[in-house]
Amino acid sequence: MPRPCPVCQQAHPHRSPYSRGEWNLCACPATGLSYLENPPAYAALETEFAFEVTYQQEQQRRREAEPMWSRLSDFMKDVRRLLLPRRNKFLHLAREAWRRQGRPAEFRVLDIGCGWGNMLEAMATAFAEGGVRLVPFGVEISKELHRISSARFAPLGGRVINAPATEGIRQFAGETLHCALLSSYLEHEVAPGEVLSALRERLVPAGRVLIKVPNFASWNRHFRGAKWCGFRFPDHVNYYTPDALRKQVEQAGLSVARMDWTDVFPLSDNMYLVAASPEKSV
Repeated sequence: MPRPCPVCQQAHPHRSPYSRGEWNLCACPATGLSYLENPPAYAALETEFAFEVTYQQEQQRRREAEPMWSRLSDFMKDVRRLLLPRRNKFLHLAREAWRRQGRPAEFRVLDIGCGWGNMLEAMATAFAEGGVRLVPFGVEISKELHRISSARFAPLGGRVINAPATEGIRQFAGETLHCALLSSYLEHEVAPGEVLSALRERLVPAGRVLIKVPNFASWNRHFRGAKWCGFRFPDHVNYYTPDALRKQVEQAGLSVARMDWTDVFPLSDNMYLVAASPEKSV
């Protein structure tokens, strides 16, 4: 059965010109979301289409398809790293969330699709330098990445669950998490609404969800078309515009706490949104 739009739940069978091979991309006129109609099953994401596999494959494909552009892109990244200080935006947003929640001595953070665990491990180290214990938790569907991230989180008092996101989130008790990270994750999730709803139920009142996804409305996507760097088949199954992301978040019962112009800067291929759980438990 074809997958419907994950925001409006309606099917849109028209094939987008951005479709590639067997992977059929559809566009929802009501929400502005483009989505993969025939995504791979969750089981395939554990090994065959695991992130560490598809990432390397996509990098190789781009180098072979556009060698000059690939080299120019790598050069510009090196220049930016040299000339501009690298700001950890997720760390900044997490600290802001911690302050808004009354500066708890123990800050419990769940990283969905935690990968190698390096981002949350570094975040825990940064918090520890300020005298705050950040306890890292993760949900990771890739068996190999689960093994690696588990070894990183265990010494910090945390753990990683090897499961699809919603299944893993439901293993946490209600209203126990201060913050959740969805860094380059929501574009991979077949059921994003279920994930966000499950997180809402497990966040403390006024808890925060920090989201980063590719920006389908970016100028570079319009300029590059089908060669845009945000396209990754078949593991990117959702392509959000700012409006579509906002609708997805609000539909799950969360509110948009932050999404300013710096978070959706059109020259960037990525965008950010901070979602908030309800102030009081229902």
